[in-house]
Amino acid sequence: VNRHEQDILMKEELDALAQAHADRLRITYTLTSPEVSESWAGERGRDPGEAILAKALPDPSVDGTMVMVCGTDQFVATWSGE
Repeated sequence: VNRHEQDILMKEELDALAQAHADRLRITYTLTSPEVSESWAGERGRDPGEAILAKALPDPSVDGTMVMVCGTDQFVATWSGE
């Protein structure tokens, strides 16, 4: 989750990793700025909601699933379902 597209650290590298390991790695970008460009194809908004969580996170019942989340305590709690 970033405010603006240019704030996404290492986006090119992350996209390359996701493409190289499409069977194991999925990245969902979300922008929170109200001035998001119409051309932005990623998610928008601060509250992930059930639809975005289901789309962004893998099925937790699959063995070997690992989800890594980094951010403030509130952000981690929202994405981890606490």
